[in-house]
Amino acid sequence: MGKERETEAEENARLAEFAERFEAGEIEIDTASVSHVKLARQEVFDALWHIFMEDREGRLLEGISTREDVLVAYEAEEGSIVGVFMTLPGRVVGDDFDDFDERARQFVEQESGVAREKVKVSTHLVREDSVEATLIRVIHLL
Repeated sequence: MGKERETEAEENARLAEFAERFEAGEIEIDTASVSHVKLARQEVFDALWHIFMEDREGRLLEGISTREDVLVAYEAEEGSIVGVFMTLPGRVVGDDFDDFDERARQFVEQESGVAREKVKVSTHLVREDSVEATLIRVIHLL
C-alpha cells in the first residue's frame, strides 16, 4: 500500500509540474506531426482519466437512461464550457451550460446511435485553474 501511494504522489507531482510548465508557455506541442499529436493526446487523456475516473464511484443509470457518459469540464472566463468525454472519445465546447449539455447529447447520439433522451450525461465541473482544466485545454489544442 505504501508503494502505491508513493507512485500516486510521484504521478501527481509530475502532472502538477506539467500543468505549471504548460501554463507558463514552456511546453510546446508539435501539431504538425500527426503521430506526435495522437500519442500526446492519448498521454494527456490517460492523465486526466487517472486523476478523475480512477477514484470515481460507479453509479447506476437512472430512469430511462440506457447509457451514461461522463465529462470533465471547466467554465472559461467568458462563460463558455469546455470539456472532454471520459467514457466516449471526444471533446465538446458550448456557449453556456445548456448549450454544452445539448452538444454533448448530440455527440453521443451521433457516435453511439443511442437516442439523446436515453443518454445520461454526467458533467463534472472543475476549477479553471486546476490540473484537470489544464489537461482539458491541452487535449483541445491537440
